Amino acid sequence: MSDRIHLLLEALSADLLTSGIPLTVALFDPRRGWLSFGPAPATPEGFADEDVVVVLPGREIAVGRDGDDPDAVALAEAVCDWVMDESGQGWPELTSHDGAFIALLRPKEIEGWLFWEGGGTTVPIGQLSTVRLAPSSFP
Repeated sequence: MSDRIHLLLEALSADLLTSGIPLTVALFDPRRGWLSFGPAPATPEGFADEDVVVVLPGREIAVGRDGDDPDAVALAEAVCDWVMDESGQGWPELTSHDGAFIALLRPKEIEGWLFWEGGGTTVPIGQLSTVRLAPSSFP
């Protein structure tokens, strides 16, 4: 696993803690095998060699590549969509000091690194705990 992917997975895992949903993101690259840490789930089948597969509980999603690595924005989008499906609410939702909705943050690559962006706010991936977010409704 490249250092960039290792850092990205660590940052995504840190941000996932704000959702209240315990999750380990697993990546499978048909060219290189598993690109994640922890026990590997069953190997996904039926994906093209040019795809990197994000494996989440109950879901396998093909994301494109950025060179040899998975597309970081597509990877973060897949995780966001999964969290929203599991929790039944937007994630990550930026709120004001009084809890009013400001924006749904979305991943964006800026100068080679991933950020959450929305409502005039930009937060480096891995740093969601530093901004005010809507509380999770996940049990």
